[in-house]
Amino acid sequence: QWGFGPVSAFDQHTREVRRLLAFTAGFGLLAGGSYLVPGTDEIRPWMAGEPVPLVHLALGDHTLVEASPGVLVSRPVGEERFATSMVDSGTPDPPQDVAPSPSRTSSGRNAPAMVRSTPPAPATATTAAIAVAPLHPEPAAPPAEPASAGPIAGEPDPAGTPNPPEPALAAVMSPDAGDPPAARSAEPTAGIRTPGEATLQDRGAAHGTPLEIPEGALDRYFASLSLAEAGEPGHITRALHFGDSTIASDGITKTVRKRLQGRYGDGGPGFLAVQVDRRWAVRPGVLRDTKGAWKTLTITFGGAGMGYYGLGGTVSTARGPSRSVLGGLKVEGARQPLERFDVFFQVQPDGGTLRLSTDNGMTKSFQTAASDHGDVFHRMSAEGARTLTVETGEDGPVTLYGVALETAGPGVTWETLGVAGAGSGSHFRQGKNHIARQVDRRNPDLIVWQLGGNEVGLPVLTSGDGSKYKERYKKALKKVLAGAPSASCLVVTPLDQAERYRGQVRSKPNLTRMVRLQRDAAFELGCAFWDARAAMGGPGAFATWVSAKPALAWSDLEHLTGRGLNLIGHSLADAIEVAYADWKARNPALVGAPALAQAGQ
Repeated sequence: QWGFGPVSAFDQHTREVRRLLAFTAGFGLLAGGSYLVPGTDEIRPWMAGEPVPLVHLALGDHTLVEASPGVLVSRPVGEERFATSMVDSGTPDPPQDVAPSPSRTSSGRNAPAMVRSTPPAPATATTAAIAVAPLHPEPAAPPAEPASAGPIAGEPDPAGTPNPPEPALAAVMSPDAGDPPAARSAEPTAGIRTPGEATLQDRGAAHGTPLEIPEGALDRYFASLSLAEAGEPGHITRALHFGDSTIASDGITKTVRKRLQGRYGDGGPGFLAVQVDRRWAVRPGVLRDTKGAWKTLTITFGGAGMGYYGLGGTVSTARGPSRSVLGGLKVEGARQPLERFDVFFQVQPDGGTLRLSTDNGMTKSFQTAASDHGDVFHRMSAEGARTLTVETGEDGPVTLYGVALETAGPGVTWETLGVAGAGSGSHFRQGKNHIARQVDRRNPDLIVWQLGGNEVGLPVLTSGDGSKYKERYKKALKKVLAGAPSASCLVVTPLDQAERYRGQVRSKPNLTRMVRLQRDAAFELGCAFWDARAAMGGPGAFATWVSAKPALAWSDLEHLTGRGLNLIGHSLADAIEVAYADWKARNPALVGAPALAQAGQ
């Protein structure tokens, strides 16, 4: 009561509706005015080309996007700003022909629809029991403080070794017992080379920027690349590119991959997670068709027990009948033939049955139940197969990290291992022995580390001289390098980012310090370095890129469009090829050196 008699429920509802309408009208006027009044663009609710807020919740598998002011277009989930648009390089690509599953919910997650799984043929299927040694759990450390590390005890199946007639699984598990042996310089390396510094050409808004290479930092990678270039039968040169959403969109990596595979041969897609949310990570052109009750966790949000997130920072568990079909690019209308599938998965208490089958009739079956958790690897000969189907049943959970797909070679891979939202601190969630085992199994010739875009506002970066940030950054990178102590290493900085200040777009000031600290960290670890921000034009570049016609950067002031990513990818590929030519001219005795180039085979 308000002193004037009782208020009816109808009157109360009427007041609430009027207030809602008044709020909606006021918000609409403010939003519309932000497009008309100069200097108010920072309060605009959205910009052309971005998903219209909240509307996608009512559209199920589609998102409403404002293609231009006043023009709304409905697009499938995963093809809005940070998916299709970000990876549209402006050049034709093999189409990604994996349509959203009919069982997807409006949130974009896979609904737990039951999928009938076909059991392997009795004549070819084999069930392998897995012997598991006792495991001392490797605790997952909180993001701020990494866990103490230990050596990698035991060895996975040797890379490149053909499958025995029966599946032979190696569960690699060990307690922590001290740090891995150091294999890199602990002090800055003198004599940094910058091949092509005066000759690298600009590519539109992108500036020709050379690699900065300490002596010997890229010897392993370039020696391996020389074998691929020479057509060494069966040789694959592998590069693992770790990063955040810039890499998860496969824009830069796709361009580098196409350039290098076009010259040195296609080694295949490399490592693919068995399931990802296409709004957060994409690989255009490859086949990754998932159905069923998959639950996927990443190093960004955490939640995985034991700190086991796999090589790509993404771990998927199926509880019930589920499947994932994986394949490479289409070549002349058909999926490329593959030579081997290397499956990265997990054993666990109460684990269920994992079945593998190829489109040319090869099958394997494994029981993943074990006394404790552990990493397991199995290499399956493809013999020209074009797809691998991973299936699970109803007898227990099955956890997979992913599958590495390779051709018969010779050729190269440039593998996308980006996780949206990740920073170097996210990798502290990875058990150190675990990520080292995963990297060791892949046996890369080059590790590319491009993180920091989500760390610009961290207090550890702005406090003091920033040395605490540098040590934190190095600590995360060393967790990965521990799995491949002889591999080459390349540190790549984040791209330029910006903020709005009094109606102007200006670069975030902390980026200058971050670039300097990452350069120092790279040289202290014996890694090569590439300044991606300088390739954009350095401080102030984002304002130029976002105002370009057509736009090269998005109005979120953090990400590049597909065209922008394509430019940066070509700039990085230019720098790599110029540095490789310089290396061959200076090191003729190392070209094709077996001790270096064949170490990863």
